[in-house]
Amino acid sequence: MIFRYLISALSLLLSYTTQATHIFGGEILYEHVAGLTYKVKLTLYSDCASNSTNSLYTSNPRVDVYNGNNYFALLQLNLVPNSGIEVTPVCPAQAGLTTCNISNSLIPGVKQFKFESLITLNIVSADWKFVFDGQVSANGYAARSNNITNIVNAGNTTMYVEATLNNVLGFNSSPNYTTIPTPFYCTNQMQSYNQVAVDTDNDQLNYGLSPAHDGSSTQLVTYIIPYNFLNPMGVAPFTFIFNSLTGQMDFTPNIIQRSLIVTKVTEYRNGNIIGTSMREMTVITVPNCNNVPPSGTSVVNSLNVSYANNSFIVCKGISYLSFTINAFDSNMNNVSVLVNGLPLGATLYLVGNNTQNPQININWNIPSNQLPGTYNFFVTLQDDGCPMSSTQTVAYSIVILPQPIVSSINTTVPCLTNLGGTINLSTTIGMSPFTYSINNSAYVNNSQVPQ
Repeated sequence: MIFRYLISALSLLLSYTTQATHIFGGEILYEHVAGLTYKVKLTLYSDCASNSTNSLYTSNPRVDVYNGNNYFALLQLNLVPNSGIEVTPVCPAQAGLTTCNISNSLIPGVKQFKFESLITLNIVSADWKFVFDGQVSANGYAARSNNITNIVNAGNTTMYVEATLNNVLGFNSSPNYTTIPTPFYCTNQMQSYNQVAVDTDNDQLNYGLSPAHDGSSTQLVTYIIPYNFLNPMGVAPFTFIFNSLTGQMDFTPNIIQRSLIVTKVTEYRNGNIIGTSMREMTVITVPNCNNVPPSGTSVVNSLNVSYANNSFIVCKGISYLSFTINAFDSNMNNVSVLVNGLPLGATLYLVGNNTQNPQININWNIPSNQLPGTYNFFVTLQDDGCPMSSTQTVAYSIVILPQPIVSSINTTVPCLTNLGGTINLSTTIGMSPFTYSINNSAYVNNSQVPQ
């Protein structure tokens, strides 16, 4: 009975007119090939129930290329071979029963379409922009669903995403997104989502929520009160949290909804913006399902490591880091593990993958020349619950702190040692509280040193 109610709820949420291509989400990226030549890449996620989904197999989406405000070129993208695969987040037992396989099925289906094409720019510029305004063919547009619940007249708007490039500072490729932007979630269950942006250029990434645009007019969409692009979902009070350093999005949905969310990733190199990319996604929540997402607990195995808020913290000079993340599923489902973005040289050893309690072991012999900074990696846990599997993607950080710099100021030491004196120490880098050692005795900040 619960299964039939869940499928009916999903079908109600995902049913809409099929007079245009209806898109769940997508993103636009670029990859440096050689010189001024770049490969522009567009990924679209389409509802299999739409009559026009199959038209994407023969579509050539249009991307407009600008240098600042100056129009440069119209680029028509080609379908990547073996594209158009199903990525519906259902359990394996239901995978062949969605609308991608059976047209009159009650189980919705999602397909992923990838398009790409090469373009050679004419100059280096800080203001290159690649714009997809929803046009997938000469007369076809990627229209949003009428059933989106957080913007006005959603069915009359089209998808809009863009990417920017500053190649004055050098060659650049967009980060790759390694999770699918078509999540289905249960109401009243705490959820974690991350798009898992992995950058091959090792640029510093910053994440943000961005206003949605209507591609047909390039104007901002109007959000239905009380929603806005920073608070785009119906959630339990104070549970929607977005982390700009990791892209982590945590929330507890408390209503049935289909919410449009747009994210933007900004790449920094030596403090300068070198590129941006956008992703549009639709978060769907359904009632009466009790599949709690899998989760994990962390155990530190090496010395001189501090752990807090999914961050493993070490000081510069520590040569070895080892920790374990123990995954589990409270519904006793099997859990599959995927790890992305580990720093170069770190090793992963999985024990019991696709069991109820997989173990993620990560070891890193940290090079002596490893720069201080924050190194994010991502763990995706997916169970095999039915009819809808549940996924949790969590960002973790390895933080290498620089060695503290200590200077002495206002030193007052009289010529007679029995009169005592003061030494005021200032530590400019590091994480307090600090412990100092004087004459082999330890003193914490503001400690009184005996005469």
